[in-house]
Amino acid sequence: MVNKHRTGDIWEGMPFSFDEKISKRGLVITPACDLENDKVEMITYLPMIPLGEFLRSEYFMPTIEKEIRAKWNTCHKEGILAYEVVENIKANLNAPDLSSPIVLNSKLHKKAQGVFDMAKKATEAFVGFRDSDIRSRHNMLEQIFGKKVAKNIVSGIVKNSGRDCFYFLPKEADDKGNSLECSVIAFHGAMSVPKYYLDIASSSGDVDWVMRRDREINNNILCATNDFPIKVATLNHEILVDLINKFCRLYLRLGAPEIGHQDLVTALESIGGSL
Repeated sequence: MVNKHRTGDIWEGMPFSFDEKISKRGLVITPACDLENDKVEMITYLPMIPLGEFLRSEYFMPTIEKEIRAKWNTCHKEGILAYEVVENIKANLNAPDLSSPIVLNSKLHKKAQGVFDMAKKATEAFVGFRDSDIRSRHNMLEQIFGKKVAKNIVSGIVKNSGRDCFYFLPKEADDKGNSLECSVIAFHGAMSVPKYYLDIASSSGDVDWVMRRDREINNNILCATNDFPIKVATLNHEILVDLINKFCRLYLRLGAPEIGHQDLVTALESIGGSL
C-alpha cells in the first residue's frame, strides 16, 4: 500500500539536475488539499541543499562573482589597472591571469596597493572555493568579502533575514524531533516529478527500485536517477507554514515595467508640458 503524500514531506534521492542525473534531498510543496484528494499528477518540490554545498552552488556563486568583479572595477577606478586588464580578469574568474597585471600608477600609495591586494586575494580564494574543504569555506568567504561582510552574509542566510529566494532550515526541523542536516531551500529551484514516480518508490525496496522504475516509468521522462528515493521526514508544521508564506510572497510579486524617461516625455507632451 502506498502511503499518502503530504506537503512538507522530505525525500532523499530526488532528481535535481536533469543533465548530470544528480539527486538531492527535496521538500514537497504541492498543496495539501491536492495531495489528499489525488488531484495532481505531478508533485512539486524544492531542493534542500546543505549549507556548505549551498555556498558553492549555482544559487550563491553569482553573489561571490559580483563581489569580486566589483573589487576589480575599483582597481580600474583608482587608476591601478588598465580597463582591458580588468575586463580580462573579470571574464576569466575561474582561471584569471594575475601574474603580470599592467599597473598604470607605478608608485602605488598604500591605500591603492591595499585595494589591489584585496582584489587579488579574493580572486585566488574564489578559484579554489568550489573544491575547498567544507570547513574552510567560511574562512574563504572572509578572504573574498572581508570578515564583517562575510559574517553578515552567513548570518542573513541562517536568520532568514537576507534574500527572499532562500530559506534556511536548522538541524532540528523534523516533525519527530530527528536531527536533519542544516540546509538551505532554494525557491528558484522548484522542480516536479510524476506522482507515480514517488508512489513506486514508496512501495519498492532499493533492490528492485531500478527494475521497477525502468519497467513502469515512461522512458521519455528525464527525471529518473539510479538513487532510490525515500521519504526521511516531514517538516515541522510551524516552519513549513512560514516557508510556504515566504515562497508565495516571492512569486506573488507581479510588479510592473519601470516607467522610463521617454514615457515621461510622452506623457508631459500629451498635456502640453515638457521637461
